[in-house]
Amino acid sequence: MRAPLTLAIAPLALALACAAVSATAMAAETALHGDAPLTVALTTIVDQRPVAATIEGTKTVPARVRSGGTVASLLVREGDTVTAGQVLAVLKDAKLLAQKTGADARVEEAKARLAQARQDVARNQPLVGQGVTSQAQLEALQTAASAAAEALRAAEAERGVLTQRVTETQVLAPTAGRVVHIAVATGTEMMAGEALAQVATDPAVVRLRLPQSAGIPLKAGDVVRVDDIATTGPLTATVSLVYPRVEDGAVVIDAAAPGLAGALIGGRVRAWVPDGHRQGILLPADYLITRFGMDYAHLRDGGGHVSEVPVQRGALHPATAGQMALVEVLSGLHAGDVVVKP
Repeated sequence: MRAPLTLAIAPLALALACAAVSATAMAAETALHGDAPLTVALTTIVDQRPVAATIEGTKTVPARVRSGGTVASLLVREGDTVTAGQVLAVLKDAKLLAQKTGADARVEEAKARLAQARQDVARNQPLVGQGVTSQAQLEALQTAASAAAEALRAAEAERGVLTQRVTETQVLAPTAGRVVHIAVATGTEMMAGEALAQVATDPAVVRLRLPQSAGIPLKAGDVVRVDDIATTGPLTATVSLVYPRVEDGAVVIDAAAPGLAGALIGGRVRAWVPDGHRQGILLPADYLITRFGMDYAHLRDGGGHVSEVPVQRGALHPATAGQMALVEVLSGLHAGDVVVKP
């Protein structure tokens, strides 16, 4: 017969049913040794409580219209990933386009006037020496040429302003991230400053809202458990930011978690936060057996005799990375008891 092995429970950061486990005595491999006996030991169980949480972008930034007009085309859809400065939509303003066309025409007119003025100066300059044209007439022509050059510069500046306004009818992504909402459809009239879309910045975070009255002290670096995100089971999230304000009676906290890429922004999830601790007994789930609605453990005495004793099963602590599945035993066993697999 193999000698009993001492059950050593490694600290578990999180657990189901409002409990997380912290232990100092169970080795994970003992649950893998077939029917290896285990010596029961008390462990510290950290109780947890559920809190409301949502999946949010680190920041949600509005993409605003810079120059008003009618939405001519939308180039993205909700859920698309965009880069900073990417064109999200194009607006059309008929009056602005007409002004731009008029500005183009005035520039061409000013160019023609300047070319004519310079030709007049060039034609009359040699005639001054011949006495055909007076010096005063030449200076008047030179002044006219200078005025035409300034008029051209003014026309080009005016066209530049209108060109910039036409360019600003493009609505740009204010930051890199995912488009989570588009508030308009093609043909919608919009004014400058209105928000056309909302862009959630990466990476996404789990945003918790803890009741202020609960007095749960969380700080950056603390670990919480998050359900309802991954199909493979609960995720471990690390608190990254505790906001220094209270919103609607709740303390807002951001927690970073893996596997949030592609998660639905605004999706509701359930998070569990530490809320006190106590002493209890934890066993691998396969060391208990259920028969006719009753739970039993196989208890071995000092003489090697194995008997079946009823126990009260508590919360299940599912297996996570590097940790075995454990179940709390509320009654029926005591520290120092030796149990074997059924």
